[in-house]
Amino acid sequence: MSVFSLSVEMATADLLKLDPAEAARFSGGFFDESRRLLTLRFFARTVCFDYGRSALVWGDSGEDFDPVASVAVLHYLVNARGDQPTGQLVAYRDLWGAGAQSGPFIDRPEKLLADTYNRESDPLLKQARSLGGKVTEKYGDARCDLTVLPHLPLTVLLYAADEDLPAGAKILYDSVTGRYLPTEDAVWLAEYTAERLCEFIR
Repeated sequence: MSVFSLSVEMATADLLKLDPAEAARFSGGFFDESRRLLTLRFFARTVCFDYGRSALVWGDSGEDFDPVASVAVLHYLVNARGDQPTGQLVAYRDLWGAGAQSGPFIDRPEKLLADTYNRESDPLLKQARSLGGKVTEKYGDARCDLTVLPHLPLTVLLYAADEDLPAGAKILYDSVTGRYLPTEDAVWLAEYTAERLCEFIR
């Protein structure tokens, strides 16, 4: 069994120990007792934990949920205690437990966003809106506020290139993130969001 599969299995086991209605309330979701489904918003779609299958599925299709995202969503559900976003934006290095590992892990998604924004800013912002994001533009720069999961916002700042500086990007977390996700999931969150925002170029 791979480390990834083991992580999914362990997080699923932890979730099954919790009261489903409480897990839904703490995470900002909804539990349908008759269907045994716990439903959450995930970007602009919904994801459900199906207690009959002990698995995550897409809410709109019932198909298996994105396997790459499963660990983080399960950890979010297990760790949820109802903490609300604070509105205080922090860099990855400022999350609890991030420390010295902040460098290359967060550089990759920010570079992908900066390069893409420099070449194709309008499609990138359109993609952000399609993911349910709120986009604010000013003087060629942009801010995208995304809701990944109900109590888990993520902010992407995009800076246009000028004659002195290249295009840039910054991924910022709400300070509540550390209450829901371990730091390795926060790294995944940045990478996954950047890939989703830039997937139109594939």
